[in-house]
Amino acid sequence: MRKVNEKIIKKKSMKNIKFYISVLCVLSFLSSCEEELEIWDSATLDYAGRYITDVINEAEEVTDITHREFNIYNTANNVENEFFVELSHERGDFFDVKFKSFVNGSSASFTSKSLDFANVGENTPAITLPDTPPTGLGEVTSEKREFIKAGIEEGKILLKAATSIGGNICDSLYLKVKFMGGDVGFVSYLLDPEDRENPEVEEFAWKAQTLSHDASMDTTIYFSGHRYTGFPEDDYH
Repeated sequence: MRKVNEKIIKKKSMKNIKFYISVLCVLSFLSSCEEELEIWDSATLDYAGRYITDVINEAEEVTDITHREFNIYNTANNVENEFFVELSHERGDFFDVKFKSFVNGSSASFTSKSLDFANVGENTPAITLPDTPPTGLGEVTSEKREFIKAGIEEGKILLKAATSIGGNICDSLYLKVKFMGGDVGFVSYLLDPEDRENPEVEEFAWKAQTLSHDASMDTTIYFSGHRYTGFPEDDYH
């Protein structure tokens, strides 16, 4: 009987050892994951995030454009004070925004390094192609476009300075953005066969080639909001 008990104890001991080894492996894996996350941390963490914003006027009064999702995230370069600003209109009553911004300052107070047309980022969703397709190679045309470039005149992300609709304390966001309009020059090019409706037939398309500034088309838009909390009580929809 004693020998049987010893065998049972040995089996239990082996199971315990296997269990502890498994736990150590899992902990080691989680630890390595955390290290990888640290390696890939964004260089713009102080700015980066998902925000819920309203469009306000110069008097800081809320307009009828409200509760828009605003995203700020690092570029592929992943360097400090360089990030993308993106807003999707979702409901069709506003225009899409996505531009790269190079800023001076800190997240608490920042501005674009330059507000010259040549140096600010392109607002890519605004650079739409002409409605009429080209019929040959090397054709050129030019069309007026609003909001083709954008720069931040003033920006602030303040820690725990806002209260969400559900009463949660969160970071506030304020952006004063100068959108610039002008002429977009397009040139036609030959589509690759796999991109054509009929691969056997030549087909052409437009691509933007030049952007020129028309200051009379510039407009400044103000955004105000707070960092997205993820809590259901803060959902506006």
